[in-house]
Amino acid sequence: MNVLHKSYRYYYSILNDSQKKTYELIYKGVCSYRDSIKIQLLHPNELELVHEAILLDNPEIFYFEAYQYLKDLNKKTIIIKPDYKYSHNDISYHQKNIANFMTFINSIKDKSEYEKIIYVHDYILDNITYDFHNDAYSVLGIINHNTGVCEGIAKFVKFTLDHLLLKSIVTTGHAVNPAFEQEKSENHAWNMVVLNGNWYHFDVTFDLTLKHKKNRYDYFLVRDCELKRSHSMGNRQPESTSMINDYYYINDLVVENIIGLGRVIYENINKGNQIFQIKLVNVPDGFDPTEKVMQEAEVQCQRFFNSYSINVRYNNALWIYEIEIKS
Repeated sequence: MNVLHKSYRYYYSILNDSQKKTYELIYKGVCSYRDSIKIQLLHPNELELVHEAILLDNPEIFYFEAYQYLKDLNKKTIIIKPDYKYSHNDISYHQKNIANFMTFINSIKDKSEYEKIIYVHDYILDNITYDFHNDAYSVLGIINHNTGVCEGIAKFVKFTLDHLLLKSIVTTGHAVNPAFEQEKSENHAWNMVVLNGNWYHFDVTFDLTLKHKKNRYDYFLVRDCELKRSHSMGNRQPESTSMINDYYYINDLVVENIIGLGRVIYENINKGNQIFQIKLVNVPDGFDPTEKVMQEAEVQCQRFFNSYSINVRYNNALWIYEIEIKS
């Protein structure tokens, strides 16, 4: 039994013709669990580029990560020897589990594109724990253990969105997670997704690690200029410039300037929201608005409560604040 569905193959689409041919040969060979795959002679750098494209495009191939190869210069060929992580029987067993698990997608197949994307986002935040283990870097971590790291989470997101017929990619680079006290950026993986014809960044791992009591949407459908405050990436990804599907704009949680800060806080308290988030935009370089947010939260709480406490958490890469009020 082979999995399953046809992936959206973005990285395949940006290869040249000879690289695409090599990609297809290796992909078909790995899907058939072949011990050796013959391809035309290719420079090692190109071969590694193809290998990376296969892994990023096809998260359902959870059992293939590395390979060895032998060159035959006379015949101008290379023999690829895949290193499979599991036996053939174990692969089939895991594929059946994956197929059974993915039936939950049927419940949202008729929803809008936006609803499908936010469902996948919230599923991970509601059910998954960030943790390291042997399967944490593949879809198996999420499906078998309800845990994973950024790479496994990003591959699961792409795998799921492929099933929902949405275009998405796994993208890699470096990032500084605002949830942790990091001094420098680390290797990181996240997603990009197409919604209404526009590409967006979609970093579920960061939202998962930022979550306290309420789901976070700091990195849900954001554009390049915002993502670059905490992430760096290569030049192979699509451009992302649209902000029309930013979660905070859609839900009227954006503060365009400090003058509007009180209104947004007041409206949330008035609705009975004990925990809510706001996003400040147009913050001048070098200015930290945190003290102003705290002051305004105090002013608005005094209008509603005789006694109260305020707890504020924030992402200073995007100036997104989570305000928790206890009265």
